[in-house]
Amino acid sequence: MICPECKSEYKTHITQCADCKVTLVDAMALDLPLENIKWESLAPFDGIVFAEMAGEILTKEKIPYFIKSDVLSTTFSIEGTSMPGVTRIFVPEELKEKAALLVESITGSKNE
Repeated sequence: MICPECKSEYKTHITQCADCKVTLVDAMALDLPLENIKWESLAPFDGIVFAEMAGEILTKEKIPYFIKSDVLSTTFSIEGTSMPGVTRIFVPEELKEKAALLVESITGSKNE
């Protein structure tokens, strides 16, 4: 597992970067070095809980991703479903359309 921000490597059972607090991506799912991947954001989620649910769907489909929350959520470790703030999922550009279709089941709306 690799952190998409700081590029640190972790063992497979670890899911979040200790320094950046973002979800790790599976190194085996990536064909390019992380610095060569163009990451695209899906539509924002209201809270980390829904973003993590969407992340589970992306994991099952072997789509690499990472989650980034706003400063309020990450600073105070707030993880409610309806807390104010924005949480985003980033996926490789070439998989954005497929990922957006998959996460519609969590958001209930088009994720453009």
